[in-house]
Amino acid sequence: MNNKIQMIAIDIDGTLLNDDYRWDSETRDLLLELQSSNIPVMLCTGRPLKATKQIALDMGIESYLITDNGAVVHHIKSSENLAVKEVAVQHCPEIVQLLEQTGAHLDLTSLQEMYTKAHGPSVAELYKKYMVNPLIVEDMTKVDDSIVKATLFDEPERIDSIMQYLPQKLKSYPVQCFRSGPTFIDIMHQETSKGNALHFMAHHLGVSAEFVMAIGNYYNDLDMIRYAGIGVAMGNAPEDIKQAANFVTDTNNRQGVKKAIERYWR
Repeated sequence: MNNKIQMIAIDIDGTLLNDDYRWDSETRDLLLELQSSNIPVMLCTGRPLKATKQIALDMGIESYLITDNGAVVHHIKSSENLAVKEVAVQHCPEIVQLLEQTGAHLDLTSLQEMYTKAHGPSVAELYKKYMVNPLIVEDMTKVDDSIVKATLFDEPERIDSIMQYLPQKLKSYPVQCFRSGPTFIDIMHQETSKGNALHFMAHHLGVSAEFVMAIGNYYNDLDMIRYAGIGVAMGNAPEDIKQAANFVTDTNNRQGVKKAIERYWR
């Protein structure tokens, strides 16, 4: 056993979880072994804090969480938020109006809650899969909370179309938008990313980037994969994500996370 890994960040959907949204016990046991060796194990995800914390607690992970694609850095044991980057939609309702004009389903995420309008069973099933129970509101521009992420959800072809014009529409605001999955666009603070959050945590913990492992499968994982000295792409990742990685592991349905860790840690 060597000490090549001193800190590890792992995406959840399409990475840690299989296509049935489940983690496997062998991977969980290996992560707890890392944790017992004083190696911080961080779930690094686009999911909101509350749902991510529940997954961590279910697995026995006790260190740090990077949620909302890097907008929130949270210490599980102390329940302290070490870093939070908000999207100023409560001060710029026109951002919400621009997002609603896309016609895609919209939700707004704060540190504790998610807000959305009334929706049909297909969207309700999506929230259930992601372990989220949003509050239903009539007017999204009237949400009075500190929002860290806005998300658009629609069919991949519609998301493709929206991404062709939305960045230009939002360029006068201090936000950015990017694909966090085939059916999702996330709108975040312009400095928010998983890579920036991982850099913050490495500095906070005094770990050199060369000893950081980051494992992911999609475009919102790209900058953390590039930042880490051991950047790992899942076997189910798009080809350009694989090309940016130091190593391509197996898929999320074939214990890709476990195999990547064993390659560098045992």
